[in-house]
Amino acid sequence: MALSQGSYRLAGPPYVKRGLRPSDSKTQSVGGSGRLDQRRREVRAGVRATRRRESDGLVPIPTPLACPMAEITSDRVASVGTMPAPSGNGVRKMRSRSSVVGLLCLAAAVVWGTAVPSTAGGDSRQPTVRFDVLSVVDGAAVGGGTAVSTAVGPAGFVGDTLTITATGTAEPGEGEASGGGTFVHEAPDGSVKVAGIYTVTRFVSWTPTGGSFAATGLIDAVGDASEEAHAGVLEVRIRLWSGGNAVGSGLMTITCALPGAPAGLEEGFTVIAHPRGTDLHVRFTEKTVGGPTLFHVLH
Repeated sequence: MALSQGSYRLAGPPYVKRGLRPSDSKTQSVGGSGRLDQRRREVRAGVRATRRRESDGLVPIPTPLACPMAEITSDRVASVGTMPAPSGNGVRKMRSRSSVVGLLCLAAAVVWGTAVPSTAGGDSRQPTVRFDVLSVVDGAAVGGGTAVSTAVGPAGFVGDTLTITATGTAEPGEGEASGGGTFVHEAPDGSVKVAGIYTVTRFVSWTPTGGSFAATGLIDAVGDASEEAHAGVLEVRIRLWSGGNAVGSGLMTITCALPGAPAGLEEGFTVIAHPRGTDLHVRFTEKTVGGPTLFHVLH
């Protein structure tokens, strides 16, 4: 008999075909045709058990490891479902097979390692980008500034303002970002709707641009202006917290437009905020007042 399901293949009934006929001593150990019939019934029972295991979703033994049941003889103490240990030529064949498989796996690993791109579509050699909202004190740009954007929609939020502080880092090559700051959401009459902190949860994109910090005439008190200060656009995902509870999430875009940056680049930040428990997206996209933003590219 032969199994067609899964990976099992039985070559045929014991001692049938392949010239596998028991010697006198083996015949004696089997104990006549009655014992031989008993062994055949045991083999059939093992096959039925195998089929039941496969129907239950169990993974069959891989074909290269399965020995033909026809090769189980009485001098190999083996029960149904147990694969006898190979010896002699079988061991050499298995070792040769293992060597070939090992070489194939090694070759596959080399090809995979050279073909897979870096995560987040980035270059893992890219440096870290620090971002800050700055304050200008005595001609020096220092951290800890605030910036404001005004909501342009939806109805019920038009004219609201969002005031933030910001500092953190992004690693474009790794697709990671961290940091955060404080936020205050106010109605047009100045009443506070919600205030708290926000945290950066995910990197989205980084686009460096041209521009010169030296042309501002300021002193860079955050980093090395001559080598690190940079213009560009950074997008990150944020989560907003108030009173220890998450109250919303959003997409924050920070833009630094140093002198000499491409036309149309506007200094400041925007947030598309999604208040928790609603289907609203409040668009704080009108950059209003506040301190400048600045990136430092850290090598």
